[in-house]
Amino acid sequence: FQTVLLTNEEGLPLAANTTARHTERLAAAATRLSLVAEKVSGEHAVAPLSVMLRDATEATTLCRIFRVQDQTLTLTALSNDPRLASVALDPALAKVQVALTAPA
Repeated sequence: FQTVLLTNEEGLPLAANTTARHTERLAAAATRLSLVAEKVSGEHAVAPLSVMLRDATEATTLCRIFRVQDQTLTLTALSNDPRLASVALDPALAKVQVALTAPA
């Protein structure tokens, strides 16, 4: 992934990889996508776990929405791989959840 970003439900960046670019813009986009997923959830009673967008340059933005304790978080990644699956970030979730719940 070119950029990986963890944001909270207010859109504040919590962590990013060292090569991350445009994190503020990506955080804002992730928040909007999370709101769309929430709206879909309310209308259909099924909460989407991920939202994926591909633009005209074949760049893909994947947002994986998850909960840790009482917080909704979004792990967002940018990739140029056209084979990217909506579950591509799932293996990282367990590690993120452990890191966020571990005592300081």
